Amino acid sequence: MGRASKISEVELDLPLAGHEGVDTNHASRARIQTLLDQHASLITQTQFADAKSAALITLIGLLALKGPIPLEAMQQADAVSLASAVASALAILFCVAAVFPRYPGRMTRENLPDIDRFSWPALTSHGMSGEDYAKYMHTVEVSQMVHSIAHSNCAVSQILLRKYQMLRIAFLFGVADFALVFLKMTGLF
Repeated sequence: MGRASKISEVELDLPLAGHEGVDTNHASRARIQTLLDQHASLITQTQFADAKSAALITLIGLLALKGPIPLEAMQQADAVSLASAVASALAILFCVAAVFPRYPGRMTRENLPDIDRFSWPALTSHGMSGEDYAKYMHTVEVSQMVHSIAHSNCAVSQILLRKYQMLRIAFLFGVADFALVFLKMTGLF
């Protein structure tokens, strides 16, 4: 991945209306609205991933606590029961990893205002103040705003991708756990 260009380096001489003959005001509003709608969708999907993780943690936790054997009897348990306990623990671990908040490290946050003035990590960096942000919003060009929101959306998308990767692994361990519990409870294993 290449270096992200700074907001101050955004080319401001490009025509905002594009080459389709669309009114400049309409094109600018459409771009900003698309980015804001995309951001809202990413946030909703992030909340959905967190809710799925919490539901799976609850389900696996109940299964682990009320499963085929009590926790006290785990020391004399057979291989299937122990495998079930391990699958439960791994499913919960990956669910917690999916829910755990992700944000850029301190060094990255310090440089965020150069490329992003939309996300909360950029607005909370030590290089930003309320006055700086207000001044920016007073003078920001449409292309710079598009640049800022687009960078923020890319960062949120990366977080969402990692959340769903962790959630996928958690679900695989959860399915394995359910299968092992089913085998134990039905006496097939």
